[in-house]
Amino acid sequence: MKFQKKILINNLYPNGKYCFDTSAFIAAWKYYYKKVVFSKLWEDIRDLIEKGKILVPYTVWEEIQRKKDDLYEFFRESSKLFVQPIIEEQELITELSNRDDIPWGKGDSEKHYADPYVIALAKVHNLAVVTYEKKEMIAICDELAIEHIDIMEVLEREGLTY
Repeated sequence: MKFQKKILINNLYPNGKYCFDTSAFIAAWKYYYKKVVFSKLWEDIRDLIEKGKILVPYTVWEEIQRKKDDLYEFFRESSKLFVQPIIEEQELITELSNRDDIPWGKGDSEKHYADPYVIALAKVHNLAVVTYEKKEMIAICDELAIEHIDIMEVLEREGLTY
């Protein structure tokens, strides 16, 4: 990979710890931690958002908006959650999108639309990627030395129990 720039952690997101991929929200919401059963968990996630610990690129919001479902309604008022990329992120997004060995920006681009944005946000701001994806996302995280975890790990790290 060509992206060799030294990434400096800036103070744009001083409390940031986690960068959620769309798959983490959808899998948790629909399959693992349904709000009707785990309402306290979702209150705690909202609290982590308000504290600036969870950050997400605006492209994840665009993916969530496509459904206009109850997950969309839950996040509609989360203005602190969805962020625009800074120049360092944009440079990495461009590099990732131009790679031939991953599907981003090619035929199935809608499915992987937010992935390079998630990785760039995490890399530039030293955040752990929270995802349920298994292939390209994880491989690129490993290549760029970005930690990747699932929501259960977030809950453990934050000391949240149910």
